[in-house]
Amino acid sequence: MARRAEGRAGAYGLSVVGLSGTEKEKGACGVGKSCLCNRFVRPAADAFHAEHTSVLSTSDFGGRVVNNDHFLYWGEAARALDEGGEWRAHVVEQTEFIDDQTFQAHRSTALQPYAKRAAATKLASAEKLMYFCTDQLGLEQDFEQKHMPDGKLAVDGFLLCVDVSRGMNRDFGEQLKFAGGLYAQLAKTKKPVVLALTKCDEGVERYIRDAHAFALARKNLHVVETSARANVNVELAFGTLAQLVDRGRGKAKLVPYFEALKQQSQHVAAAQDRYEWLVGRAVTAPDDTWAAASSRMLAAPEYRDYIFLEGTAKAQRLFAQHLQRLRRQRKPKPKPRPSLTKATWESSYFGVPLSSVVTPEKPIPVFIERCIEYIEATGLSTEGIYRVSGNKSEMESLQRQFDQDHGLDLAEKDFTVNTVAGAMKSFFSELPDPLVPYNMQLELVEAHKINDREQKLHALKEVLKKFPKENYEVFKYVINHLNRVSRQQRANLMTSENLSICFWPTLMRPDFSSMDALTAARSYQGIIDLFIQQCPFFFPPGTPGTPPGSPAQPPPCPPGATVP
Repeated sequence: MARRAEGRAGAYGLSVVGLSGTEKEKGACGVGKSCLCNRFVRPAADAFHAEHTSVLSTSDFGGRVVNNDHFLYWGEAARALDEGGEWRAHVVEQTEFIDDQTFQAHRSTALQPYAKRAAATKLASAEKLMYFCTDQLGLEQDFEQKHMPDGKLAVDGFLLCVDVSRGMNRDFGEQLKFAGGLYAQLAKTKKPVVLALTKCDEGVERYIRDAHAFALARKNLHVVETSARANVNVELAFGTLAQLVDRGRGKAKLVPYFEALKQQSQHVAAAQDRYEWLVGRAVTAPDDTWAAASSRMLAAPEYRDYIFLEGTAKAQRLFAQHLQRLRRQRKPKPKPRPSLTKATWESSYFGVPLSSVVTPEKPIPVFIERCIEYIEATGLSTEGIYRVSGNKSEMESLQRQFDQDHGLDLAEKDFTVNTVAGAMKSFFSELPDPLVPYNMQLELVEAHKINDREQKLHALKEVLKKFPKENYEVFKYVINHLNRVSRQQRANLMTSENLSICFWPTLMRPDFSSMDALTAARSYQGIIDLFIQQCPFFFPPGTPGTPPGSPAQPPPCPPGATVP
Protein backbone atom coordinates (compact mmCIF):
# COMPACT_ATOMS: atom_id res chain seq x y z
CA MET A 1 0.00 0.00 0.00
CA ALA A 2 1.33 3.39 -0.95
CA ARG A 3 2.12 5.87 1.78
CA ARG A 4 -0.92 7.92 2.71
CA ALA A 5 -0.35 11.66 2.69
CA GLU A 6 -0.86 13.46 5.96
CA GLY A 7 -4.45 14.44 6.66
CA ARG A 8 -5.68 12.67 3.51
CA ALA A 9 -6.08 9.04 4.50
CA GLY A 10 -6.57 6.94 1.38
CA ALA A 11 -6.16 9.88 -1.02
CA TYR A 12 -3.38 10.11 -3.59
CA GLY A 13 -1.67 13.23 -4.88
CA LEU A 14 -1.59 13.02 -8.70
CA SER A 15 0.33 15.60 -10.74
CA VAL A 16 -0.44 16.19 -14.45
CA VAL A 17 2.56 17.42 -16.41
CA GLY A 18 3.57 18.03 -20.02
CA LEU A 19 4.95 20.58 -22.48
CA SER A 20 4.38 24.13 -21.20
CA GLY A 21 5.77 27.60 -21.79
CA THR A 22 5.47 30.44 -24.29
CA GLU A 23 3.88 30.04 -27.71
CA LYS A 24 7.36 29.70 -29.20
CA GLU A 25 8.02 26.75 -26.91
CA LYS A 26 4.70 24.90 -26.95
CA GLY A 27 2.94 26.18 -30.08
CA ALA A 28 -0.33 28.05 -30.41
CA CYS A 29 -2.28 25.65 -28.15
CA GLY A 30 -1.62 23.57 -25.07
CA VAL A 31 -1.17 19.81 -24.94
CA GLY A 32 -4.49 19.19 -23.18
CA LYS A 33 -3.46 18.94 -19.52
CA SER A 34 -6.26 21.20 -18.27
CA CYS A 35 -8.99 19.43 -20.24
CA LEU A 36 -7.80 16.07 -18.95
CA CYS A 37 -7.89 17.31 -15.33
CA ASN A 38 -11.28 18.95 -15.86
CA ARG A 39 -12.86 15.81 -17.31
CA PHE A 40 -11.58 13.60 -14.48
CA VAL A 41 -12.30 15.84 -11.48
CA ARG A 42 -15.63 17.17 -12.81
CA PRO A 43 -16.84 14.57 -15.36
CA ALA A 44 -20.38 15.93 -15.90
CA ALA A 45 -20.75 17.38 -19.41
CA ASP A 46 -22.08 20.70 -18.12
CA ALA A 47 -18.97 21.12 -15.95
CA PHE A 48 -16.51 20.54 -18.80
CA HIS A 49 -14.69 23.58 -20.25
CA ALA A 50 -12.92 23.01 -23.55
CA GLU A 51 -10.90 26.22 -23.44
CA HIS A 52 -8.30 27.15 -20.81
CA THR A 53 -5.57 29.76 -21.06
CA SER A 54 -2.11 30.13 -19.57
CA VAL A 55 -1.76 33.81 -20.58
CA LEU A 56 -2.79 35.86 -17.54
CA SER A 57 -2.71 39.40 -16.26
CA THR A 58 -0.58 40.20 -13.24
CA SER A 59 -3.69 40.54 -11.06
CA ASP A 60 -5.07 37.15 -12.11
CA PHE A 61 -1.70 35.50 -11.55
CA GLY A 62 -1.60 36.99 -8.05
CA GLY A 63 -5.23 36.04 -7.24
CA ARG A 64 -6.03 33.28 -4.77
CA VAL A 65 -6.65 30.63 -7.43
CA VAL A 66 -3.25 30.83 -9.15
CA ASN A 67 -1.70 32.34 -6.00
CA ASN A 68 1.56 33.36 -7.70
CA ASP A 69 2.29 29.70 -8.49
CA HIS A 70 2.87 27.90 -11.76
CA PHE A 71 0.54 25.05 -10.83
CA LEU A 72 -3.22 24.69 -10.41
CA TYR A 73 -5.07 22.73 -7.74
CA TRP A 74 -8.03 21.04 -9.48
CA GLY A 75 -9.57 19.53 -6.36
CA GLU A 76 -10.41 16.07 -5.08
CA ALA A 77 -12.12 13.25 -6.99
CA ALA A 78 -13.42 9.93 -5.67
CA ARG A 79 -14.01 6.71 -7.61
CA ALA A 80 -15.50 3.36 -6.59
CA LEU A 81 -13.33 0.26 -6.43
CA ASP A 82 -14.45 -3.02 -8.04
CA GLU A 83 -13.76 -4.83 -4.78
CA GLY A 84 -15.79 -2.30 -2.76
CA GLY A 85 -14.91 1.01 -1.15
CA GLU A 86 -13.37 3.87 -3.08
CA TRP A 87 -10.12 5.59 -3.90
CA ARG A 88 -9.62 9.36 -3.85
CA ALA A 89 -7.15 11.66 -5.50
CA HIS A 90 -6.12 15.29 -5.22
CA VAL A 91 -5.21 16.50 -8.70
CA VAL A 92 -2.73 19.26 -9.56
CA GLU A 93 -1.58 20.51 -12.95
CA GLN A 94 1.95 21.78 -13.47
CA THR A 95 1.97 24.53 -16.11
CA GLU A 96 3.72 27.80 -16.86
CA PHE A 97 1.73 31.04 -16.78
CA ILE A 98 2.62 33.74 -19.27
CA ASP A 99 2.37 37.51 -18.62
CA ASP A 100 -0.15 39.09 -21.02
CA GLN A 101 2.09 42.19 -21.33
CA THR A 102 5.60 40.76 -21.76
CA PHE A 103 4.59 37.30 -23.05
CA GLN A 104 7.25 35.79 -20.83
CA ALA A 105 6.77 33.56 -17.80
CA HIS A 106 5.34 35.35 -14.77
CA ARG A 107 7.93 35.95 -12.08
CA SER A 108 7.52 33.66 -9.10
CA THR A 109 9.45 32.92 -5.94
CA ALA A 110 9.68 29.27 -7.05
CA LEU A 111 10.40 29.85 -10.75
CA GLN A 112 12.72 27.06 -11.92
CA PRO A 113 13.11 25.28 -15.26
CA TYR A 114 9.78 23.54 -15.96
CA ALA A 115 11.15 19.99 -15.97
CA LYS A 116 12.67 20.38 -12.51
CA ARG A 117 9.66 22.21 -11.04
CA ALA A 118 7.14 19.73 -12.52
CA ALA A 119 8.95 16.83 -10.84
CA ALA A 120 8.38 18.30 -7.36
CA THR A 121 6.87 15.78 -4.94
CA LYS A 122 5.99 18.33 -2.25
CA LEU A 123 3.91 21.38 -3.08
CA ALA A 124 2.97 24.25 -0.79
CA SER A 125 0.76 27.30 -1.34
CA ALA A 126 -1.11 28.85 1.59
CA GLU A 127 -4.80 29.68 1.02
CA LYS A 128 -4.68 28.41 -2.58
CA LEU A 129 -8.19 27.94 -4.05
CA MET A 130 -9.44 25.11 -6.23
CA TYR A 131 -9.50 25.97 -9.95
CA PHE A 132 -12.60 25.56 -12.16
CA CYS A 133 -12.11 27.54 -15.37
CA THR A 134 -10.59 30.71 -16.81
CA ASP A 135 -13.79 32.70 -16.12
CA GLN A 136 -13.24 32.11 -12.41
CA LEU A 137 -10.11 34.30 -12.33
CA GLY A 138 -10.98 37.72 -10.94
CA LEU A 139 -14.48 36.49 -10.03
CA GLU A 140 -13.53 33.98 -7.35
CA GLN A 141 -16.47 34.99 -5.16
CA ASP A 142 -18.90 33.65 -7.80
CA PHE A 143 -17.50 30.11 -7.57
CA GLU A 144 -17.25 27.51 -4.83
CA GLN A 145 -14.25 28.39 -2.68
CA LYS A 146 -12.41 25.29 -1.63
CA HIS A 147 -8.77 25.36 -0.51
CA MET A 148 -5.92 22.99 -1.18
CA PRO A 149 -5.87 20.95 2.07
CA ASP A 150 -3.59 22.58 4.66
CA GLY A 151 -1.99 24.59 1.86
CA LYS A 152 0.27 21.66 0.93
CA LEU A 153 0.19 18.47 -1.09
CA ALA A 154 2.43 15.40 -1.41
CA VAL A 155 2.64 14.04 -4.96
CA ASP A 156 2.42 10.24 -5.28
CA GLY A 157 2.49 9.86 -9.07
CA PHE A 158 2.71 11.70 -12.39
CA LEU A 159 0.58 11.72 -15.54
CA LEU A 160 2.87 12.78 -18.40
CA CYS A 161 0.84 14.23 -21.29
CA VAL A 162 1.90 14.08 -24.94
CA ASP A 163 -0.37 15.71 -27.53
CA VAL A 164 -0.66 13.44 -30.61
CA SER A 165 -2.79 15.87 -32.65
CA ARG A 166 -1.38 18.16 -35.32
CA GLY A 167 -0.74 21.03 -32.90
CA MET A 168 -0.40 24.45 -34.49
CA ASN A 169 3.19 25.72 -34.79
CA ARG A 170 4.48 22.74 -32.86
CA ASP A 171 7.03 20.16 -33.97
CA PHE A 172 6.10 16.73 -32.62
CA GLY A 173 9.72 15.62 -32.50
CA GLU A 174 10.56 18.59 -30.29
CA GLN A 175 7.60 17.75 -28.03
CA LEU A 176 8.90 14.19 -27.61
CA LYS A 177 12.37 15.56 -26.89
CA PHE A 178 10.88 17.80 -24.17
CA ALA A 179 8.91 14.83 -22.80
CA GLY A 180 12.11 12.78 -22.68
CA GLY A 181 13.88 15.37 -20.57
CA LEU A 182 10.84 15.72 -18.32
CA TYR A 183 10.54 11.94 -17.89
CA ALA A 184 14.20 11.79 -16.85
CA GLN A 185 13.42 14.23 -14.02
CA LEU A 186 10.26 12.35 -13.02
CA ALA A 187 12.11 9.03 -12.93
CA LYS A 188 14.50 10.42 -10.33
CA THR A 189 11.59 10.76 -7.87
CA LYS A 190 10.97 6.96 -7.94
CA LYS A 191 7.25 7.76 -8.25
CA PRO A 192 5.10 5.95 -10.83
CA VAL A 193 4.56 7.66 -14.19
CA VAL A 194 1.84 7.02 -16.81
CA LEU A 195 2.11 8.40 -20.36
CA ALA A 196 -1.22 9.89 -21.46
CA LEU A 197 -1.58 10.47 -25.21
CA THR A 198 -3.99 13.41 -25.43
CA LYS A 199 -6.35 14.58 -28.20
CA CYS A 200 -6.52 11.13 -29.81
CA ASP A 201 -9.82 12.20 -31.41
CA GLU A 202 -7.62 14.33 -33.70
CA GLY A 203 -4.58 12.05 -33.45
CA VAL A 204 -2.02 11.59 -36.20
CA GLU A 205 -1.23 7.89 -36.63
CA ARG A 206 2.51 8.48 -37.05
CA TYR A 207 2.62 10.54 -33.86
CA ILE A 208 0.80 7.82 -31.93
CA ARG A 209 3.29 5.19 -33.17
CA ASP A 210 6.23 7.42 -32.24
CA ALA A 211 4.76 8.00 -28.75
CA HIS A 212 4.41 4.24 -28.20
CA ALA A 213 8.00 3.77 -29.35
CA PHE A 214 9.01 6.49 -26.87
CA ALA A 215 7.33 4.52 -24.07
CA LEU A 216 8.90 1.21 -25.12
CA ALA A 217 12.33 2.77 -24.78
CA ARG A 218 11.56 3.53 -21.11
CA LYS A 219 11.15 0.67 -18.70
CA ASN A 220 7.59 -0.08 -17.50
CA LEU A 221 6.06 3.15 -18.87
CA HIS A 222 2.33 2.50 -19.32
CA VAL A 223 0.57 4.28 -22.21
CA VAL A 224 -3.10 5.31 -22.23
CA GLU A 225 -4.68 6.82 -25.38
CA THR A 226 -7.17 9.49 -24.32
CA SER A 227 -9.49 12.24 -25.51
CA ALA A 228 -10.88 14.66 -22.93
CA ARG A 229 -13.30 16.22 -25.44
CA ALA A 230 -14.76 12.83 -26.41
CA ASN A 231 -14.45 11.60 -22.79
CA VAL A 232 -12.54 8.48 -23.79
CA ASN A 233 -10.08 6.68 -21.46
CA VAL A 234 -9.73 9.66 -19.10
CA GLU A 235 -10.83 7.52 -16.15
CA LEU A 236 -8.46 4.79 -17.33
CA ALA A 237 -5.46 7.14 -17.37
CA PHE A 238 -5.95 8.34 -13.79
CA GLY A 239 -7.07 4.91 -12.60
CA THR A 240 -3.96 3.25 -14.04
CA LEU A 241 -1.76 5.75 -12.24
CA ALA A 242 -3.66 5.21 -8.96
CA GLN A 243 -3.18 1.44 -9.28
CA LEU A 244 0.56 1.92 -9.78
CA VAL A 245 0.66 4.12 -6.69
CA ASP A 246 -1.22 1.50 -4.69
CA ARG A 247 0.72 -1.63 -5.60
CA GLY A 248 -1.66 -3.78 -3.59
CA ARG A 249 -4.32 -3.43 -6.30
CA GLY A 250 -4.44 -5.38 -9.56
CA LYS A 251 -3.15 -4.02 -12.85
CA ALA A 252 -5.46 -1.99 -15.08
CA LYS A 253 -6.45 -3.37 -18.47
CA LEU A 254 -5.28 -0.85 -21.08
CA VAL A 255 -7.87 -0.35 -23.84
CA PRO A 256 -6.86 1.11 -27.26
CA TYR A 257 -8.49 4.41 -28.15
CA PHE A 258 -10.77 3.25 -30.95
CA GLU A 259 -12.06 0.28 -28.97
CA ALA A 260 -12.79 2.58 -26.01
CA LEU A 261 -14.39 5.14 -28.35
CA LYS A 262 -16.75 2.48 -29.71
CA GLN A 263 -17.75 1.48 -26.18
CA GLN A 264 -18.32 5.11 -25.20
CA SER A 265 -20.36 5.78 -28.37
CA GLN A 266 -22.59 2.80 -27.66
CA HIS A 267 -23.02 3.97 -24.06
CA VAL A 268 -24.03 7.47 -25.20
CA ALA A 269 -26.36 6.10 -27.91
CA ALA A 270 -28.13 3.90 -25.35
CA ALA A 271 -28.49 6.86 -22.98
CA GLN A 272 -29.92 9.00 -25.80
CA ASP A 273 -32.43 6.28 -26.70
CA ARG A 274 -33.61 6.16 -23.10
CA TYR A 275 -33.81 9.95 -22.86
CA GLU A 276 -35.77 10.27 -26.12
CA TRP A 277 -38.12 7.56 -24.92
CA LEU A 278 -38.68 9.55 -21.70
CA VAL A 279 -39.29 12.82 -23.57
CA GLY A 280 -41.77 11.08 -25.89
CA ARG A 281 -43.87 9.99 -22.91
CA ALA A 282 -43.44 12.97 -20.60
CA VAL A 283 -43.96 15.68 -23.25
CA THR A 284 -47.18 15.45 -25.26
CA ALA A 285 -48.13 19.13 -25.76
CA PRO A 286 -46.38 21.04 -28.59
CA ASP A 287 -46.49 24.27 -26.54
CA ASP A 288 -44.63 22.73 -23.57
CA THR A 289 -41.56 24.59 -22.29
CA TRP A 290 -38.12 23.29 -21.43
CA ALA A 291 -38.31 24.72 -17.90
CA ALA A 292 -41.57 22.92 -17.15
CA ALA A 293 -40.65 19.65 -18.88
CA SER A 294 -37.17 19.40 -17.37
CA SER A 295 -38.55 19.91 -13.86
CA ARG A 296 -41.02 17.06 -14.44
CA MET A 297 -38.30 14.75 -15.75
CA LEU A 298 -35.70 15.68 -13.14
CA ALA A 299 -36.30 12.60 -10.98
CA ALA A 300 -36.07 10.17 -13.90
CA PRO A 301 -32.70 8.37 -14.25
CA GLU A 302 -33.00 8.55 -18.05
CA TYR A 303 -32.92 12.35 -17.80
CA ARG A 304 -30.08 12.54 -15.28
CA ASP A 305 -27.90 10.03 -17.13
CA TYR A 306 -28.17 11.83 -20.46
CA ILE A 307 -27.55 15.27 -18.93
CA PHE A 308 -24.46 13.89 -17.22
CA LEU A 309 -23.07 12.38 -20.41
CA GLU A 310 -24.04 14.95 -23.03
CA GLY A 311 -25.11 18.09 -21.16
CA THR A 312 -28.17 20.32 -20.93
CA ALA A 313 -27.68 21.99 -24.34
CA LYS A 314 -27.90 18.70 -26.26
CA ALA A 315 -30.81 17.51 -24.12
CA GLN A 316 -32.64 20.76 -24.86
CA ARG A 317 -32.02 20.37 -28.61
CA LEU A 318 -33.56 16.89 -28.60
CA PHE A 319 -36.50 18.31 -26.63
CA ALA A 320 -36.94 21.06 -29.27
CA GLN A 321 -36.85 18.47 -32.07
CA HIS A 322 -39.56 16.50 -30.28
CA LEU A 323 -41.75 19.63 -30.06
CA GLN A 324 -41.29 20.20 -33.79
CA ARG A 325 -42.50 16.67 -34.50
CA LEU A 326 -45.55 17.24 -32.28
CA ARG A 327 -46.36 20.47 -34.15
CA ARG A 328 -46.06 18.76 -37.54
CA GLN A 329 -48.41 16.03 -36.37
CA ARG A 330 -51.02 18.67 -35.45
CA LYS A 331 -50.95 20.33 -38.86
CA PRO A 332 -53.87 19.25 -41.08
CA LYS A 333 -52.65 16.86 -43.75
CA PRO A 334 -54.08 16.57 -47.26
CA LYS A 335 -56.49 13.68 -47.61
CA PRO A 336 -54.67 10.64 -48.96
CA ARG A 337 -55.98 8.69 -51.91
CA PRO A 338 -58.10 5.74 -50.78
CA SER A 339 -55.89 2.74 -50.02
CA LEU A 340 -56.25 -0.52 -48.23
CA THR A 341 -54.70 0.39 -44.86
CA LYS A 342 -55.58 -0.57 -41.32
CA ALA A 343 -58.16 2.21 -41.31
CA THR A 344 -60.06 0.50 -44.12
CA TRP A 345 -59.55 -3.22 -43.48
CA GLU A 346 -60.60 -5.40 -40.59
CA SER A 347 -57.84 -7.74 -39.46
CA SER A 348 -58.63 -11.15 -38.06
CA TYR A 349 -55.02 -11.65 -36.99
CA PHE A 350 -53.53 -8.39 -35.73
CA GLY A 351 -54.88 -6.66 -32.62
CA VAL A 352 -56.66 -9.78 -31.37
CA PRO A 353 -55.94 -11.70 -28.13
CA LEU A 354 -52.83 -13.86 -28.24
CA SER A 355 -54.89 -16.96 -27.51
CA SER A 356 -56.71 -16.43 -30.84
CA VAL A 357 -53.57 -16.90 -32.96
CA VAL A 358 -51.92 -19.84 -31.17
CA THR A 359 -52.88 -23.46 -30.51
CA PRO A 360 -51.42 -26.17 -28.24
CA GLU A 361 -49.89 -27.72 -31.37
CA LYS A 362 -48.65 -24.35 -32.70
CA PRO A 363 -47.76 -22.26 -29.61
CA ILE A 364 -45.93 -19.54 -31.59
CA PRO A 365 -47.92 -17.18 -33.85
CA VAL A 366 -47.10 -18.00 -37.47
CA PHE A 367 -46.41 -14.34 -38.24
CA ILE A 368 -43.80 -14.10 -35.46
CA GLU A 369 -42.18 -17.34 -36.63
CA ARG A 370 -41.95 -16.06 -40.22
CA CYS A 371 -40.51 -12.68 -39.17
CA ILE A 372 -37.87 -14.14 -36.87
CA GLU A 373 -36.85 -16.81 -39.39
CA TYR A 374 -36.45 -14.11 -42.07
CA ILE A 375 -34.47 -11.80 -39.76
CA GLU A 376 -32.15 -14.57 -38.58
CA ALA A 377 -31.57 -15.76 -42.16
CA THR A 378 -30.85 -12.35 -43.67
CA GLY A 379 -30.49 -9.60 -41.08
CA LEU A 380 -28.60 -10.56 -37.92
CA SER A 381 -25.68 -8.37 -39.02
CA THR A 382 -27.86 -5.35 -39.85
CA GLU A 383 -26.53 -2.37 -37.89
CA GLY A 384 -29.11 -0.97 -35.48
CA ILE A 385 -31.67 -3.73 -36.08
CA TYR A 386 -34.82 -3.07 -33.99
CA ARG A 387 -33.51 0.41 -33.15
CA VAL A 388 -33.75 1.78 -36.72
CA SER A 389 -37.43 2.11 -37.65
CA GLY A 390 -38.88 0.50 -40.74
CA ASN A 391 -41.16 2.30 -43.22
CA LYS A 392 -44.64 2.51 -41.67
CA SER A 393 -46.58 2.04 -44.91
CA GLU A 394 -44.44 -0.97 -45.84
CA MET A 395 -44.97 -2.47 -42.39
CA GLU A 396 -48.75 -2.11 -42.81
CA SER A 397 -48.51 -3.59 -46.31
CA LEU A 398 -46.63 -6.61 -44.93
CA GLN A 399 -49.26 -7.14 -42.23
CA ARG A 400 -52.11 -6.75 -44.70
CA GLN A 401 -50.62 -9.25 -47.13
CA PHE A 402 -50.06 -11.74 -44.33
CA ASP A 403 -53.61 -11.19 -43.10
CA GLN A 404 -54.84 -12.26 -46.52
CA ASP A 405 -52.39 -15.14 -46.92
CA HIS A 406 -50.88 -16.82 -43.84
CA GLY A 407 -48.62 -18.81 -46.17
CA LEU A 408 -46.86 -15.61 -47.29
CA ASP A 409 -43.16 -16.21 -48.05
CA LEU A 410 -41.23 -13.14 -46.87
CA ALA A 411 -38.13 -14.20 -48.80
CA GLU A 412 -40.04 -13.75 -52.08
CA LYS A 413 -41.14 -10.23 -51.18
CA ASP A 414 -39.10 -7.04 -51.40
CA PHE A 415 -39.31 -6.07 -47.72
CA THR A 416 -36.27 -4.71 -45.87
CA VAL A 417 -35.05 -6.30 -42.63
CA ASN A 418 -36.05 -3.16 -40.71
CA THR A 419 -39.59 -3.35 -42.16
CA VAL A 420 -39.96 -6.98 -41.04
CA ALA A 421 -38.48 -6.18 -37.60
CA GLY A 422 -40.83 -3.21 -37.20
CA ALA A 423 -43.87 -5.25 -38.24
CA MET A 424 -42.97 -7.90 -35.67
CA LYS A 425 -42.73 -5.30 -32.89
CA SER A 426 -46.02 -3.82 -34.08
CA PHE A 427 -47.71 -7.22 -33.63
CA PHE A 428 -46.92 -7.09 -29.90
CA SER A 429 -47.88 -3.42 -29.59
CA GLU A 430 -51.33 -4.18 -31.00
CA LEU A 431 -52.14 -7.06 -28.64
CA PRO A 432 -55.06 -6.10 -26.37
CA ASP A 433 -52.89 -7.06 -23.37
CA PRO A 434 -49.07 -6.96 -23.19
CA LEU A 435 -47.08 -10.15 -23.66
CA VAL A 436 -45.73 -9.71 -20.11
CA PRO A 437 -49.01 -9.74 -18.14
CA TYR A 438 -49.77 -6.70 -16.02
CA ASN A 439 -50.31 -8.83 -12.90
CA MET A 440 -46.81 -10.30 -13.29
CA GLN A 441 -44.95 -7.01 -13.74
CA LEU A 442 -44.94 -5.98 -10.08
CA GLU A 443 -43.61 -9.41 -9.07
CA LEU A 444 -40.84 -9.12 -11.67
CA VAL A 445 -39.86 -5.69 -10.32
CA GLU A 446 -39.71 -7.01 -6.75
CA ALA A 447 -37.60 -9.99 -7.82
CA HIS A 448 -35.28 -7.69 -9.78
CA LYS A 449 -34.57 -5.65 -6.61
CA ILE A 450 -32.80 -8.63 -4.97
CA ASN A 451 -29.08 -7.86 -4.64
CA ASP A 452 -27.69 -11.40 -4.65
CA ARG A 453 -27.20 -12.44 -8.28
CA GLU A 454 -28.22 -16.09 -8.07
CA GLN A 455 -31.19 -15.36 -5.81
CA LYS A 456 -32.35 -12.68 -8.25
CA LEU A 457 -32.13 -15.05 -11.23
CA HIS A 458 -34.02 -17.82 -9.44
CA ALA A 459 -36.71 -15.39 -8.20
CA LEU A 460 -37.30 -14.10 -11.72
CA LYS A 461 -37.49 -17.67 -13.00
CA GLU A 462 -40.18 -18.46 -10.41
CA VAL A 463 -42.25 -15.50 -11.64
CA LEU A 464 -41.88 -16.73 -15.24
CA LYS A 465 -43.50 -20.02 -14.21
CA LYS A 466 -46.68 -18.08 -13.32
CA PHE A 467 -47.11 -16.69 -16.85
CA PRO A 468 -50.14 -17.99 -18.81
CA LYS A 469 -48.91 -20.85 -21.01
CA GLU A 470 -49.35 -19.02 -24.33
CA ASN A 471 -47.58 -15.89 -23.01
CA TYR A 472 -44.73 -17.98 -21.61
CA GLU A 473 -44.11 -19.85 -24.88
CA VAL A 474 -44.10 -16.71 -27.04
CA PHE A 475 -42.01 -14.72 -24.56
CA LYS A 476 -39.47 -17.55 -24.46
CA TYR A 477 -39.34 -17.67 -28.26
CA VAL A 478 -38.79 -13.90 -28.57
CA ILE A 479 -36.16 -13.69 -25.81
CA ASN A 480 -34.17 -16.55 -27.36
CA HIS A 481 -34.23 -14.67 -30.67
CA LEU A 482 -33.05 -11.43 -29.03
CA ASN A 483 -30.27 -13.36 -27.31
CA ARG A 484 -29.09 -14.58 -30.72
CA VAL A 485 -29.25 -11.03 -32.07
CA SER A 486 -27.13 -9.78 -29.15
CA ARG A 487 -24.45 -12.38 -29.90
CA GLN A 488 -23.84 -10.53 -33.19
CA GLN A 489 -23.31 -7.19 -31.44
CA ARG A 490 -19.89 -6.64 -33.00
CA ALA A 491 -21.64 -6.35 -36.38
CA ASN A 492 -25.10 -5.00 -35.50
CA LEU A 493 -24.07 -2.87 -32.46
CA MET A 494 -27.13 -4.17 -30.59
CA THR A 495 -26.15 -5.34 -27.12
CA SER A 496 -28.64 -6.92 -24.76
CA GLU A 497 -29.00 -3.47 -23.16
CA ASN A 498 -29.77 -1.79 -26.51
CA LEU A 499 -32.28 -4.50 -27.41
CA SER A 500 -33.99 -4.23 -24.02
CA ILE A 501 -34.37 -0.46 -24.54
CA CYS A 502 -36.13 -1.15 -27.85
CA PHE A 503 -38.34 -3.98 -26.62
CA TRP A 504 -39.38 -3.45 -23.02
CA PRO A 505 -42.05 -0.79 -23.81
CA THR A 506 -43.51 -3.16 -26.43
CA LEU A 507 -43.46 -6.29 -24.27
CA MET A 508 -44.55 -4.71 -20.96
CA ARG A 509 -46.54 -1.54 -21.87
CA PRO A 510 -46.85 -0.10 -18.33
CA ASP A 511 -49.22 2.74 -17.50
CA PHE A 512 -47.35 6.00 -18.23
CA SER A 513 -50.01 8.31 -16.83
CA SER A 514 -48.03 8.67 -13.58
CA MET A 515 -44.47 9.83 -12.95
CA ASP A 516 -43.96 6.70 -10.82
CA ALA A 517 -44.10 4.57 -13.96
CA LEU A 518 -41.56 6.81 -15.70
CA THR A 519 -39.21 6.61 -12.74
CA ALA A 520 -39.57 2.81 -12.61
CA ALA A 521 -38.72 2.50 -16.30
CA ARG A 522 -35.11 1.58 -15.53
CA SER A 523 -36.31 -1.49 -13.62
CA TYR A 524 -38.51 -2.63 -16.52
CA GLN A 525 -35.66 -2.19 -19.00
CA GLY A 526 -33.23 -3.96 -16.65
CA ILE A 527 -35.59 -6.93 -16.35
CA ILE A 528 -35.78 -7.45 -20.12
CA ASP A 529 -32.01 -6.90 -20.39
CA LEU A 530 -31.45 -9.64 -17.82
CA PHE A 531 -33.79 -12.06 -19.60
CA ILE A 532 -31.89 -11.52 -22.87
CA GLN A 533 -28.44 -11.62 -21.28
CA GLN A 534 -29.07 -14.78 -19.20
CA CYS A 535 -31.52 -16.43 -21.60
CA PRO A 536 -29.96 -19.96 -21.42
CA PHE A 537 -30.62 -20.06 -17.67
CA PHE A 538 -34.23 -18.90 -17.86
CA PHE A 539 -35.11 -21.16 -20.79
CA PRO A 540 -33.10 -24.42 -20.56
CA PRO A 541 -32.89 -26.88 -23.47
CA GLY A 542 -35.67 -29.23 -24.42
CA THR A 543 -38.36 -26.69 -25.25
CA PRO A 544 -39.14 -24.91 -28.55
CA GLY A 545 -37.09 -21.81 -29.30
CA THR A 546 -34.23 -22.78 -26.99
CA PRO A 547 -30.81 -23.63 -28.51
CA PRO A 548 -29.55 -27.10 -27.54
CA GLY A 549 -26.79 -27.44 -24.97
CA SER A 550 -27.76 -24.39 -22.94
CA PRO A 551 -26.86 -24.47 -19.22
CA ALA A 552 -29.62 -24.82 -16.63
CA GLN A 553 -27.60 -23.14 -13.88
CA PRO A 554 -27.02 -19.36 -13.71
CA PRO A 555 -24.19 -18.68 -16.20
CA PRO A 556 -21.52 -16.04 -15.64
CA CYS A 557 -22.10 -12.62 -17.11
CA PRO A 558 -20.52 -11.98 -20.52
CA PRO A 559 -17.18 -10.13 -20.36
CA GLY A 560 -17.75 -6.50 -19.41
CA ALA A 561 -21.43 -7.05 -18.62
CA THR A 562 -23.14 -6.72 -15.27
CA VAL A 563 -26.38 -8.11 -13.95
CA PRO A 564 -28.84 -5.19 -14.37
